[in-house]
Amino acid sequence: MDNLYAEIGARISRLRKGRRITQEQLAEELDVTIKHVSEIERGLSSLSLPKLVHTARFLDCSLDYLILGRDKNIITSLLPDSVMEILQAGNDKDRLLLDEYLRLFSKLRS
Repeated sequence: MDNLYAEIGARISRLRKGRRITQEQLAEELDVTIKHVSEIERGLSSLSLPKLVHTARFLDCSLDYLILGRDKNIITSLLPDSVMEILQAGNDKDRLLLDEYLRLFSKLRS
């Protein structure tokens, strides 16, 4: 179970950072302490189900992604985790680079 908490915490951290949200802002939104957010992101603590749902909404992701690391969409669940991380938490520059890479890959494959 500890590993699951660590995985959920890592996803929350990645999404939060990708959206340029501070731990303080997330703590305020969830009505918890900054220390608690830090412990969640390190897998040392967990959120209640209602707070986990609130976190998913606030970070604009699915519970399926937070808990299992995959999106509900079957297509996106087939993508490697590294691509999903860029799509969900990467910055605009990362997404543009990924787009260029995919276009080049498509040309090379043809």
